Amino acid sequence: MSKILIITCSYDKTVDYIMNKYNHKADFFRFNVDLFSEYKVTISAINWEITHGNNTISKETTTSIYYRKPAFPDTSEFDIEYRRMIKSDILAIIDGLTNSFDGTVITKPYLLRRAENKVYQLVYAQQHSILMPESFVGNNNQWEHLSKPRIIKPLSIGKIATSSGIGIIQTNLMHDEDCYDNIELTPVYIQNYVQKSYEVRVTVIDDNYFAVKIISDNSVDWRNGNNQYELIDVPEEIRECIQKMMKEFQLRFGAIDYIVDDDGNWYFLEINPNGQWQWLECILNLSISDSIMEVLIGGET
Repeated sequence: MSKILIITCSYDKTVDYIMNKYNHKADFFRFNVDLFSEYKVTISAINWEITHGNNTISKETTTSIYYRKPAFPDTSEFDIEYRRMIKSDILAIIDGLTNSFDGTVITKPYLLRRAENKVYQLVYAQQHSILMPESFVGNNNQWEHLSKPRIIKPLSIGKIATSSGIGIIQTNLMHDEDCYDNIELTPVYIQNYVQKSYEVRVTVIDDNYFAVKIISDNSVDWRNGNNQYELIDVPEEIRECIQKMMKEFQLRFGAIDYIVDDDGNWYFLEINPNGQWQWLECILNLSISDSIMEVLIGGET
């Protein structure tokens, strides 16, 4: 039976779903990085080994790795000057053993970091003449060439830690542009607002495409709206564009977002190389998890 290392966190519900659904198909070892101290990790020049309770996995026994959603442990008990070092050391371990693994990985961290960078995506789209909303990225207010209305979106992950938990910054319309004057240390990502008919999330695993039409009552960001979901066909030219992007980004999994306007034009928004997918599978009875497991196991599920 295949032995799969999943690098994630203790509150990753998608991993709960996968392990419950496929525990008869694979032997899973779940590495919850936020509980790092509960694991014994040993790394040598030729092997690595992770132990949790009575369960042990090593480089030699691992069939594949699913690098999901690792999160760092609470380091508040340490002096503030050591917290960043602790997180960097933990990241060096999980990234190092994953990047150096010779078998199947969804997806190596160095490929994730490159592919999820929105500046990298923007430059790639421009170089390959991919239709997308006209954009500005920078730490000044030279976005006058963008027509109004405009939207502003996170340049990176869009998450901030607060005293009450994790805050999420999502896409918003720009209203009072005077409030964006002092941005020397806070680069912004601004785009023309495209009047959409609907949005599309295309989840891709190798040659398997799961395209979902999203009709939302929120005209800016469907994640803040009441939505309807239905399957949709991907135009051949969009499929070819996605295939080329996935190949050049060296990805076997990707979640790609589009806006479709009233004229049927598909505007590329972004690719998330580690995007969420479970809710779509459950709503529309898709087989996304089957395709993921086929890659991890290396055969039909």
